[in-house]
Amino acid sequence: MKSYYAGLFICLFGVIVGCSHESSSAKQATQTSSDVPVETSIGTVPESTDLQTEDLVTLVEFDFSNQQPLLVKVDLPELAAERAIVNICFSNDDGRINRSNCLLQSALDAGSLTAELSLGAHHERLVMEIWRFADLDNPLVYRWSVLDGLLWSVF
Repeated sequence: MKSYYAGLFICLFGVIVGCSHESSSAKQATQTSSDVPVETSIGTVPESTDLQTEDLVTLVEFDFSNQQPLLVKVDLPELAAERAIVNICFSNDDGRINRSNCLLQSALDAGSLTAELSLGAHHERLVMEIWRFADLDNPLVYRWSVLDGLLWSVF
């Protein structure tokens, strides 16, 4: 039984080494380097298929951040005399609020709130719930989509 496993191991090792050798020679055959410079708006960059990380060129203004600011303004004078809290959360795929993934949980101050949230560019929808202590069974619900822009006003 030991000789069976030893033979199997040797066969697998041979296949792996053979594939590795074949793929590296294929790489060498397809990798050709041409040092013809290409003029860009950033500067002269050599055109080469052997690019390395240090060959990457970006604009000075590019900061690798995918965050975008979302300004939220709530002004509900009808809630000025009531105690109320606000939840701003991501939505589930079905559009309902995901209370386990919130960006902001805060109290309204005289029916008003202003906040700037940092939102990843891949997030497209948010849900806001305003819970009034006088009526905890019926929250006010508002929805935001990236198509609405980066200012979310609730009046």
